[in-house]
Amino acid sequence: MDVTLIVATFNRSEFLIRLLNYYSYTKFDGTIIIGDSSNIDHIVRTKAAIENLSYKLNIQYMEYPGLNSTQAYEKLADLVNTPYVTLLGDDDFVLKAGLLECCEFLSKNPEYIAANGKAWVFEVENGEAYGTVDITGAYPQPMINASSASDRLLFHMRHYTVTLFSVFRLEAWQEIWRDVSLIKDRAFGSELLPCGLSVALGKVAHLDCLYLMRQSNNQRYIEPEFDLWITDPKWFLSHQIACDRLAEVLVTVDNIDYDDAFVIARKGFWFYLSRGVFEQFQENHRQSLPHWKRWIQDWLSIPQLWRLFRRKKENRSVGLKSFLKTTSPDHGDFMPFYRAVTKPLCGSNTSVE
Repeated sequence: MDVTLIVATFNRSEFLIRLLNYYSYTKFDGTIIIGDSSNIDHIVRTKAAIENLSYKLNIQYMEYPGLNSTQAYEKLADLVNTPYVTLLGDDDFVLKAGLLECCEFLSKNPEYIAANGKAWVFEVENGEAYGTVDITGAYPQPMINASSASDRLLFHMRHYTVTLFSVFRLEAWQEIWRDVSLIKDRAFGSELLPCGLSVALGKVAHLDCLYLMRQSNNQRYIEPEFDLWITDPKWFLSHQIACDRLAEVLVTVDNIDYDDAFVIARKGFWFYLSRGVFEQFQENHRQSLPHWKRWIQDWLSIPQLWRLFRRKKENRSVGLKSFLKTTSPDHGDFMPFYRAVTKPLCGSNTSVE
């Protein structure tokens, strides 16, 4: 399989080993490149697992002490030599069959630079690497196929989703992560700019295949409150650099003037920012109300909240049950993931069986 999986990890060797076990179990024959910023205890455990799996998997392992995930992705992008590439968190799974389908789609559709499939969020009991699994909902993956880079960027920012878990062509991937570490604001550098560049560079396809499983847990990075984010000293310069990078791509792809391209980039970010402003305004307004008014609002919203809770509960149970049914079209792709997550390591730090 001519594809590379890029994984940046920090002090989560148990999750990383679980991921490697899955790819060993499914006989993945692509390349896995790991950028590890962990402490020595996790590094020792990870290296031992890689050594035990070296005859099954093609793994390149890099130690990146002191680097965050964005800096690691920038360095790892230069190590890729396959036509297709994607990233995933050390606690997430890009499923092998969906990955293959995305690669095949890109090989036959040169007008697209990326492709993804259906994605779901899952939880494991107590946030551990192994245990009882619950499917908590869909994780939206985009289809963005407007003809111009400007239209794709504006559509993306109006209807924001994370594009980075898609399978990309190598040239686009390396352009996305070029010099991204110059941006000091984490939100811009690790997600907003790379996602914006990804849609500006080309079309993104969404396929009807089970592709990605993302684990929800309390160890994920939590963005600061919106007003604290935009008033951070790093924010303005990061915003300007991001607009400039996007404008450069728009100039090249759409053949427009730089000044016009810069305005479009700013407009795109404003679409994204305006949602944050509105959401924080609503919350601040609610907090400013007298206690009795908030009490009335809460009571008036109880029927709606109950309906939402019932619907969510039903969707959660139906989601897992449907995957476990042998008649489900996704059952075969789902079960290796399910086994890798629900079964603890037995007598070996590299076995999912």
